[in-house]
Amino acid sequence: MAVQIRWLNEEKQIVVQTYQGDWTIKDFIATVNRTYRMIKQVSHPVDVISDFTKSARGPVHLMTLGSHLEKYVSPNQRLMIFVGANSYMRTMGAIAKRVSPTMPYIHYVQTLDEAHEWVEAQMVRA
Repeated sequence: MAVQIRWLNEEKQIVVQTYQGDWTIKDFIATVNRTYRMIKQVSHPVDVISDFTKSARGPVHLMTLGSHLEKYVSPNQRLMIFVGANSYMRTMGAIAKRVSPTMPYIHYVQTLDEAHEWVEAQMVRA
């Protein structure tokens, strides 16, 4: 699979999705489903970091999955952080947020270090 998914810490507060090279809609659906199941294992808020720094552009028909995505946003998913998202992924994120009221807030950064710093700052505020 072109996407790796893991917990960032033992407290299970952050899920990291790492997209590498070319990935398909099938890969994306599997990633969404697995991330949803991971987040549902815990009752506290969970943030998701999606790392696109080593990713190709992404599937052309990504927006056709809107209704699927909406079903797989857990109530305890708090934030999404897109790392190194190209203009296509930024556009997909903006469209998803507009058409889906359940989509969490999406923040864009360039590096994983920035993502970690931003999430930590949000945890302090919470």
